[in-house]
Amino acid sequence: MNAIAELIAPASKQQHDFQVRHIVIKDVAIELEFSMEKPHHLVPGPLLFGALPDRRLRLKKPIPVELSESDGSIIAQCQDLNEFGQGSTASHALDDFGRTITELFLSLEAQKDQLGSDLQNLRSRLAEYLAEDSAVA
Repeated sequence: MNAIAELIAPASKQQHDFQVRHIVIKDVAIELEFSMEKPHHLVPGPLLFGALPDRRLRLKKPIPVELSESDGSIIAQCQDLNEFGQGSTASHALDDFGRTITELFLSLEAQKDQLGSDLQNLRSRLAEYLAEDSAVA
C-alpha cells in the first residue's frame, strides 16, 4: 500500500500544530486535518484520597482532595487541611500530596508539645484523618 502525505508546518515555531493536506492511498485522494498539540491532562473531579506512602501511619478516614490543572501541572489539594501536592500527572500530584501530609503529620507529632495554636489546630485536623500505626514498631 502506497501512502504519501504532505505536511504543512505552521509559520510560528512556538506552535505545535501540523496539518495534513493530502494523503494518497492506492490512487485515492483524501483530505484530512489533525493536530499534534500537546495533549491536555484529563483531570478528574473531587476524590477521596487513601494511599499513604508510609507504613508508620494508618488512615482513619479518606481525605477529600480536589484535582486541578495550573500552568501545565496537576495540583491535588485538600481545602480542609490547606495542603497540596503537585506533579506532571494526577498520579504524581497525589503521590506528592501523600508524602506532604505524611511528613507534616510525623513532624507535628514529634513536636506536639512545642507547637503554637495554629500548628496545634492543623495537627488536630490531620489527626481526624491520620494516626500512627501502633502495629509498626
